Amino acid sequence: MAEKRNSLFVIVALIIGASGLGLGVFSVVNFHVVEGPQGPPGKDGQDGVDGTNGTDGEDAPGGLILDPGEGEMVAGNITIRALIYGSEDYTVQILMNETEIGTSLPLIWNSSLVLDGWKNITVIVSDVATGEKSQDTVIIYVENINVNFRVRGSGFYLLPTQWTVCDYVSFEYGENNYFNLTTDTFIAPKDGYYLINAHISVFDIVSGRYLHLSSFINGIVICYITEWSTGVYTEAHYSDVLWLGEGSTFQLKAYTNDDTNPQVFDDGTYLTINLL
Repeated sequence: MAEKRNSLFVIVALIIGASGLGLGVFSVVNFHVVEGPQGPPGKDGQDGVDGTNGTDGEDAPGGLILDPGEGEMVAGNITIRALIYGSEDYTVQILMNETEIGTSLPLIWNSSLVLDGWKNITVIVSDVATGEKSQDTVIIYVENINVNFRVRGSGFYLLPTQWTVCDYVSFEYGENNYFNLTTDTFIAPKDGYYLINAHISVFDIVSGRYLHLSSFINGIVICYITEWSTGVYTEAHYSDVLWLGEGSTFQLKAYTNDDTNPQVFDDGTYLTINLL
């Protein structure tokens, strides 16, 4: 009888277990979520730690041109200056269109030693210890040519029926770089238009005779003026705007048919030339 009771107990336990399982499944399906009260706010976060500064890079030699400025027009003596940084032991080389013009700063450079036009000014800095180099370049315009002068004539005699070069003795104003007083010849320093005015005064011309005055470019006559005398005194004036190429020559010449070889007045004879 004891064995039967044990079996019955086992069956009852299984039924109860199965019944509990069924209730468990049912309770999960019908479960409702209910939110609880909101909790207190959390503490504020702490500030982040500041990052560390980066380390400086290695110094390198450098130079920054201060004078002259980019695109500046210069003439005569100019000062070249530069700010040097990154090296305490360095050498400097200053170039004009790749031609060395100096090795120290500041540098006084005579720009009239070169032809007018655009020029590159370069400063090269070399570190003695490492051999590293850097450079800075500016472009400038050299403009030294300023043709603006007046020359005074001398008391020369005109040759009858022969061209005589008008003679000049001294400059009244302006530069004399482009006019040769020995040959009385103007040599154009650059291409351009030139305003030319000239006056010649003579006396001892027989009444009814003529005075010729002409301009010559490279030996070729381009203008011919004739003035007739009404007494023992006459004069001729020449004025023109001429295009002259660089290196072209200009002269004024005169003659008369007066056999007495008239003399030219000093104070009444002059030549002015201006580059426009």
